[in-house]
Amino acid sequence: MLDTIRRAGRRHLGVEPSTGVAEAAAAQGIRVRNAFFEEETAAAVAAGDGPAKVIYAANTFSHISYVDSVFRGVDALLAPDGVFVFEDPYMADILERTSFDQIYDEHFYFFTVRSVQAMAAHHGFELVDAEWLPVHGGEIRYTVACPGVRTPSPAVGRFLEREKAARVTEPGTLARFDANVDKVRDGLRALLERCRDEGRTVVGYGATAKSATLTNYCGIGPDLVSFIVDSTPAKQGRLSPGSHIPVRAPEAFADPYPDYWKFSCCCPGWFSFRCPAEDAG
Repeated sequence: MLDTIRRAGRRHLGVEPSTGVAEAAAAQGIRVRNAFFEEETAAAVAAGDGPAKVIYAANTFSHISYVDSVFRGVDALLAPDGVFVFEDPYMADILERTSFDQIYDEHFYFFTVRSVQAMAAHHGFELVDAEWLPVHGGEIRYTVACPGVRTPSPAVGRFLEREKAARVTEPGTLARFDANVDKVRDGLRALLERCRDEGRTVVGYGATAKSATLTNYCGIGPDLVSFIVDSTPAKQGRLSPGSHIPVRAPEAFADPYPDYWKFSCCCPGWFSFRCPAEDAG
């Protein structure tokens, strides 16, 4: 994204705590500061570069515990007519789709439009827009601004009404989610055990964080899934966290071709079984 902005000749700066990622971005000619985004960093950026018209974070804000410092940083850096835009997994979708694979160590918070509206107001800002995205099985892109600067989109009110109708924040809704998670776990294990007992081979495609949540909670190990293939060289030759399923290069997928495979695509329904013979027919 920043490379596109750079090539357009627009002023930009990436704030990236991972040294390797920061160095890779800098090698492409992107301006980058190797640091965490928080109040002190934002103040330093504002002093050196002036105010920002847009502060943007994709699948980042929900990973951060210190949201108060982030909002103070936004306050220090954002231009009076600027916007703070971030997108993260949507709690209402997680509940509706039983997407419990979204629950892992990086996701510190799970937002709703209601919670973001309250959080923004608590820190002196206003939620002015909310847009649903299909990424990761359902996300919301939130736009936050200084109060009174922008007219809130009707979408904010519509989302609030939907969340109220769906009773997203009520204990009973969370209890049903809990029961549905166990139902998925039990059904999935039964299916995999049946495949194993029938002498079928099952392998995985994509060793992701979400798949690690699912395999560990469901108690799925190499006795049920022989191995997982992944195109990331750093993952190959290692074991999936907790479940200890071997991770191999994609070439292993067809040597020999499995009876069933599961595809991990960072979205609900991680175990999507395919039978080659049925697909061919």
